[in-house]
Formats: sequence, C-alpha cells, structure tokens
Amino acid sequence: MLRASVTGTGRFVRMSSAPHGSFEPVAAARIPLAGMVTRGDGVGRRFTSLDWVVEEFRAKLGFVPHPGTLNLHMSGPRWRAARQRLAAAPGIAITSPAGFCGARCFRIRLAGRIDGALVLPDVTDYPSHKFEIVAPVPVRATLGLGDGDRVTLQLDLTRSTVPLRVGASLDARTASRAQIAWLVRGEQS
Repeated sequence: MLRASVTGTGRFVRMSSAPHGSFEPVAAARIPLAGMVTRGDGVGRRFTSLDWVVEEFRAKLGFVPHPGTLNLHMSGPRWRAARQRLAAAPGIAITSPAGFCGARCFRIRLAGRIDGALVLPDVTDYPSHKFEIVAPVPVRATLGLGDGDRVTLQLDLTRSTVPLRVGASLDARTASRAQIAWLVRGEQS
C-alpha cells in the first residue's frame, strides 16, 4: 500500500512494506531559482492597481499588492524544469471579470526576505522566460535592485493555496516606510 503526503519540505510517499516505515522524497516542493531583473512594460502596474485585482489578491493571497510587478528574465535547465511543474500545478486562481485575463499565482520568497507571489497571466502568447512578482512592498526599492541585477527566490508549491496573513490588512499603496519595514523585517521602525 502507498500513502502520499505533502509536507513543508516536499512530497513523500510511504510504502507500508518499506523497511522501518521509511519515507522517500518524490519531488521537492520548494524550488530555488534565480533570475535577472529586467524592465517591464507598465502593464503590471495597471493590472495590480485595478480594484477587482486588489480584492482578488487580498482575498486569495492575503495582501494588497504594491502597484506594479518585479520582472525577472529566467533561463536555464532549472527554470525549464520549474516551468513544467508550474504548467501542471493549479496555483491560486485570480478570477477576472469579462474583458480581462485571469491569472494563476504561486507563493515565492524573494531574496530570503520578501514574501510575494509569481503571477502567470492566462494568455497564450505569454513569454516563457518572463517571471512577474507581486508583493505587498516596493520590491526594487526595498532590495535596492536595478536592471541587470541577479536575484534569488524560492518558489513554494506547498503553500500555493494558503493565503499569506502577515500584512493582510496593510495596503501597500498607502503604507508608510515604517509599516513596510515591519512587514519585510518584522520590526517597528
């Protein structure tokens, strides 16, 4: 008999006939990735400022997105493998009204400091190398990033359906620097 479960460190399959009740990892649910910061075209800023998007993100991701997205250019075999897993994963559906595209989101932790989400718009011609991140803080300013900088992240498929509750009541569009510092570092300044 096989029994599968997902934990904070990955997916495990347990075989009742396995010696000593051992567990074997099937696939890591947290995927370390790195990408190159690149300039966007402004669509993310308009998208994340729409009232229905703000409400979808607040309800389903647990935060109000700072206007805009951080765009990363992704490449290499690790990204291609991650992209295949993303294509097969349900993620968190951002449901759109008529005339707009929806999206799927996946939890990420950027540079070991900022929790946010990868947004994959539901459009057929979306570039396979493009990685758009939304967060409750201004990511570029908070991390001091510029075009061409390399940034690391953890893509977390295990938490993809659990809303982020830290900072859920914080509106990134009107938050003070002290509130953003608290959210990023857990400190009051």
